[in-house]
Amino acid sequence: MNQELVMKEENAMNHENVTKEKSESTPEASKAAPAIEDRNNGYEDIEKLKALIRNGKYLLDCGHHVTLNHNLGNDIAILNGKDLKIICTLCLY
Repeated sequence: MNQELVMKEENAMNHENVTKEKSESTPEASKAAPAIEDRNNGYEDIEKLKALIRNGKYLLDCGHHVTLNHNLGNDIAILNGKDLKIICTLCLY
């Protein structure tokens, strides 16, 4: 009878360890915020792109002009694909 009790306790402890390991490896656990090094995954920071186009006047692919960082400047859209196309939002529709 003592052997049965010891075996039940060992099984219960093993079950707790297995369920704890499973809960740590569930997708919910992997949704936690990634480490800073993992977030970039080879991508450049957006601030570099902003620095490249800041305070510039450009002729867009649609033929319109844009002045960036100006309160009356047009909004622009970047169409991604084989060739990048940068147009104003008026010509986007």
